[in-house]
Amino acid sequence: MAETEKFVANTRGKADIWRFFLLRETEAGKVDHSTGYCKEYKASVKLGGGTSNLNAHIRRHIIETDDNR
Repeated sequence: MAETEKFVANTRGKADIWRFFLLRETEAGKVDHSTGYCKEYKASVKLGGGTSNLNAHIRRHIIETDDNR
């Protein structure tokens, strides 16, 4: 039986952009900080040590944020 993926909020992220993204929880109960998952589009976005890719995803899909109004 396939287990459904669990997603959690990023509790250590301080950037406002994290309100649009979640992180995947592994089967071992650890949080995978290598990829963010867009709540709106259900898309995965690689994290390269910062939030640049997350911001680019939001700009590409024109989701209203405080930063791009």
